[in-house]
Amino acid sequence: KQELEGELTPAALQVLTLVAYLGYPTREQISYIRGIQSTQSIRTLAVRGLITRVGEICSLTADSLKQLGITKVEELPEYEKMHKDLLDKLQERNL
Repeated sequence: KQELEGELTPAALQVLTLVAYLGYPTREQISYIRGIQSTQSIRTLAVRGLITRVGEICSLTADSLKQLGITKVEELPEYEKMHKDLLDKLQERNL
């Protein structure tokens, strides 16, 4: 019940941002970029219906796009630059 109520924590917001800018990251990729285990934040976002998980792969839901006021992730601020920078960071570690 606690996961469904209240504002998102800074950790959950970081994870949501990474999912938005990376597209279809795995839990391992999210944790690597954050430098900390992200399982609980991923679970919270999934329970709230903001992301979906298929195995280890996470993605935004239509509801999360609606909450952000956008119709596609490319409308996010500096999407191309952030997407590329994050992918480059993951490629450094072959993730």
